[in-house]
Amino acid sequence: MRRRARWGRAGAVAVGVGLALLAGGTVPAPAGGAATADGDPSSGVRTGPTGATGVRITADATECGRGPEYTWIPAQPYAHTRLGLDDAWDVARGQGVTVAVVDSGVEDGGEHLRDAVVPGTTFVTGDPDADGTGAVNNHGTAIASLIAARQVPGSGLVGVAPRAMVLPVRVFASTDEQDVVAGNGLRMDRIAAGIRYAVDAGARVVNVSLSSPTPDDDLEAAVAYAVSRDVLVVASAGNRDEADASDGPRWPAAYPGVLGVTAVDTADQVTDASVHSEAVDVAAPGQQVVSAWFDDKDCVNAPPPAAPQTSWATGYVSGVAALVASAHPDAPAEEIAYRIQASADRPVRAERDDRRGWGIVQPYAAMVMTLDPSRPGPPVPGAGTDAGTLDPPVERLAVREAEDELAPARATALWWALLGGSAVVFAALLTALFRPHPDPHPHPDPRPRPHP
Repeated sequence: MRRRARWGRAGAVAVGVGLALLAGGTVPAPAGGAATADGDPSSGVRTGPTGATGVRITADATECGRGPEYTWIPAQPYAHTRLGLDDAWDVARGQGVTVAVVDSGVEDGGEHLRDAVVPGTTFVTGDPDADGTGAVNNHGTAIASLIAARQVPGSGLVGVAPRAMVLPVRVFASTDEQDVVAGNGLRMDRIAAGIRYAVDAGARVVNVSLSSPTPDDDLEAAVAYAVSRDVLVVASAGNRDEADASDGPRWPAAYPGVLGVTAVDTADQVTDASVHSEAVDVAAPGQQVVSAWFDDKDCVNAPPPAAPQTSWATGYVSGVAALVASAHPDAPAEEIAYRIQASADRPVRAERDDRRGWGIVQPYAAMVMTLDPSRPGPPVPGAGTDAGTLDPPVERLAVREAEDELAPARATALWWALLGGSAVVFAALLTALFRPHPDPHPHPDPRPRPHP
């Protein structure tokens, strides 16, 4: 999270991949990346349908879709182990926390999310689902499942915070040209409105797996509103592509008070597929990501060698924020963000960088850590220092000898003891002086002694 001057001017939006939306132009696919042609069957990887946000499935299932021929993925996802969720769930599971997903809506008909979604809203014109449920694009549903999917028999997918609730806020219908022309593609004003709605609806955490290479006044004001209401916004720090290849801040991740997220692959490495900048606060898995697929079964996103994607990483971090908020219900948003950053796994505890920020999130450590100003890493909120890498000043206490209340009596007794001892010595001297002494030269006895 940044504590720096704010930016602000109208601009274009991109989703995840960071492509700019030009007036009258087309809109890029969400952060999963655009789907490609079907993969080579010999590779064991098949792609999802066109426009399915880069969703792919591995060889143990067919391409992502709906219908009885599609199955659950029983294996435990890589991220489950990497994030140490079994240990984290001994502390909290997200109970009592609502996470808003400002995205394409959330399909709540599937088994993973059927009991995890509360009524939300839509900013899409002519949307038949006024509460933000249902979806044409699976991006929002996938994000929601990473945050709060419930366990389903036969599936290894469980959300990071499986007792949290999801608030769907639909701000775009899809990235299809028809929706873009109708005004229902990606728009900055609707993303900003979605953040404000989420705050007013009671969300404790707001997930925005979207990014723009250009700041925007409405978006900045919406983020500032969330910060003022003590709500944590978690946003993607951006993906790189040919149209937006440069490093640098992406918004809303770069605004003050927002937790910016990048992605790591299955080897814990941040790749050049992610944008590197000062807006990166933490990292999370973004490759080999198992998620829900609309109201049907499971799907794998970005399987190797596909590049890790920050949208999925952002969903995981929002789930971690829900765990921390659940474990510390009175903690302000700034403390929740601090815990996530300070406890993150990194090579050098005192250093962050523009690739991975403060490191890969560790949910358990974030919940159980103490707020110690001497801890290497980001500054503790309210500690009044620019860096949390210095030892706290040592307060030296003035030492004053305690007053002895018995001192006068002890002194009097000592004098009496001295006087008494002196008297005894004086008496002994007098006695020795006047005592009779034997004659050192005795006279011989004058009486005769008999001879033998």
